[in-house]
Amino acid sequence: MKKERQSNFELMRIISMIFIIIWHVIVHGKVLENSQNLEIDTLINFIKHIIIIHVNSFILVLGFFQIRSKFKLSKVFSLLFQTLFYSIIIFFILFKLGVINDVNFTVIMNVLIPFSTTDYWFISNYIITYMLSDYINVFLKNLS
Repeated sequence: MKKERQSNFELMRIISMIFIIIWHVIVHGKVLENSQNLEIDTLINFIKHIIIIHVNSFILVLGFFQIRSKFKLSKVFSLLFQTLFYSIIIFFILFKLGVINDVNFTVIMNVLIPFSTTDYWFISNYIITYMLSDYINVFLKNLS
C-alpha cells in the first residue's frame, strides 16, 4: 500500500520550522536588545506575536503523523544521540570561536547531558510525550 503525500500538513510543518528559526534568531540573537530603532522594534514585536504559534502547530502536525505509529525505543535513543552529538559540536564551535571561555565541570556536564537542562526543554518534553504516545493514541482512538 503506497502512502499518499499530504502536502498541506508538510507545508504546515515547513512553515512551523521556519517560524522556529525566526523565533530563535529574534529571541536568542537578542535582536530587540541590540536595536535602537522604535519602528524596527515594533515590526519585530509584531512578527513575534504572529509566529508565537510555531511550537503548538509543529506539535499538532507531529501528533497527526504519529497517531498511526508505534513506540520504538530505538527512536528515543536515536533522538538522544542526535541531541548529544549536536550539543558537543555546538560546544566545540562556540569554544573555538571564543564565545565560551569558562569551561568547568557544570559546563561539561551540561554538554554531555544536554536534555537535563532547560536549554533543551523541547527535546525533553518531546521524548516524554513520545514515550506516552501509545497510551495517548489509545485514548484518542476511543474518543467518540
